[in-house]
Amino acid sequence: MSHSVVVGMGEVGSSLANILEHAGQKVFRKDIAEAEIPSGCGVLHLCLNYAALGKEKWLELARHYIALYKPALVDVCSTTPPGTTRLLGRIACHSTTRGLHPHLEAGLLNIAKHVGGPRAKDLAAYYAASGIRCMTHGSPDTTEAAHLAHLIDYGIQLITADWGQAFCRQANVDYIEAWTKYRDSHNSGFLALDMPSKVRMNLTPPGGRIGGHCIRQAAQIVLDAGYSFSRLQPLVELLARYNDEKK
Repeated sequence: MSHSVVVGMGEVGSSLANILEHAGQKVFRKDIAEAEIPSGCGVLHLCLNYAALGKEKWLELARHYIALYKPALVDVCSTTPPGTTRLLGRIACHSTTRGLHPHLEAGLLNIAKHVGGPRAKDLAAYYAASGIRCMTHGSPDTTEAAHLAHLIDYGIQLITADWGQAFCRQANVDYIEAWTKYRDSHNSGFLALDMPSKVRMNLTPPGGRIGGHCIRQAAQIVLDAGYSFSRLQPLVELLARYNDEKK
């Protein structure tokens, strides 16, 4: 396959480009600055921030770069609502990125990418050549939904840790004793019973502010896309504005 182009040099784009280059792939990086990049690339990786750009601007830029670089495959690495990648045609797949920010190389090499789309197996084979393991799905909607749900679930668990700390303080008990150690013994006990589905996250309370942007942006993306969660709606809305002074 010919050269690849990575558009967007944020944490995802730069980490992905580093891995591809280290594996011997010819990669062109495109950020704000102008760059001489040949057309007719093998894979175009779109690592543009959907939440910051908004749907219309994101799609405008995505289509612009597809027309400019004429790729054989399009890899949407952005966090997007279900249905977005399909708007780019049958050469477009969506792939997830997980790991510890800001340096995501270790996560990309150790946590399977989920790739969804008509050409998912082709994209997975391309990634395998660089040591990135993939799981494939027939529809990009699946991976778009999976990644958003994963981020929102993690955010809700962080809010739960904050709640647990606040409750322990009001009850005048030590959080480590009443929450952390209690969960540790819960988890080890159920693992001994061969029931891993009962294991619970044991997170450090974020202190009313969730770091980074991806978790809160995920909540805002699903709200902006028009999804409604009945009685759970306030919970998603809380997550989207969790760092606000007035929640």
